[in-house]
Amino acid sequence: MALFQCTFRSQVIGSNVSFNVIIPEQCKEDIPVVLLLHGHSGNQDEWLRNTPIERYAKQYQVAMVMPSGQKSWFCDMKYGEKYYTYITQELMEYVRTIFPISKKREKTFVAGLSMGGYGALKIALAESDRFAACGALSGAVDIHARFALGNRHEDGINIWGENYLDVIPGSVDDTYELTRRLEAENRPKPWIYQACGTEDKRLHENHLFRDFIRDRGYIYEYFEGPGKHDWLFWNTHIVKALDFFQRCMDENQ
Repeated sequence: MALFQCTFRSQVIGSNVSFNVIIPEQCKEDIPVVLLLHGHSGNQDEWLRNTPIERYAKQYQVAMVMPSGQKSWFCDMKYGEKYYTYITQELMEYVRTIFPISKKREKTFVAGLSMGGYGALKIALAESDRFAACGALSGAVDIHARFALGNRHEDGINIWGENYLDVIPGSVDDTYELTRRLEAENRPKPWIYQACGTEDKRLHENHLFRDFIRDRGYIYEYFEGPGKHDWLFWNTHIVKALDFFQRCMDENQ
């Protein structure tokens, strides 16, 4: 495996940014790619430090692109940087200019944990013309419900402004609204893998999104079982998400 720890100047962010890329050395061109997103307190090193993600990249013969989204919730912030645009547009275009990563939808995936699980679901729904599938692990899949708890008040103001609880519903950051828009626009539906542990406080919002999505014609897999909001659960389910992505790729090639 080849691990690249990269820094470049982002025109979108307006400063230097760092990200990690794993490339399976046996692959020479058109490599399937997983955009892998961190949780609220993490950064681009989180998956490297806490899982054998390099081994998984080799096993599944996929490239892994791991950016930092800070505490943006992978959104374009009102009082901050445009991390959504940076990651989905600038970064993905940039890595494809320097690594032999596929540009094909059927070989492009996104996954993440917690905050990154929300980000993965949001990106796959909003960019379904470019991402074939997503994996949301212990995801904050209902962003309004998550912020209504009041424990991310500073984040909410930075991203959406002082009236963030009024702004989120029906916006481009609302996964329910994104689902409705995708269907209204008749865009391709991404495959969705969703998992949450039974000891996780996000279980109820995952239940609600599961019930919302499962009868809407998506190829969809939901897992619920013993597990907390921790790396033991995420390490298990990133493998299941990669299995899901492989099935998606096999079916769509």
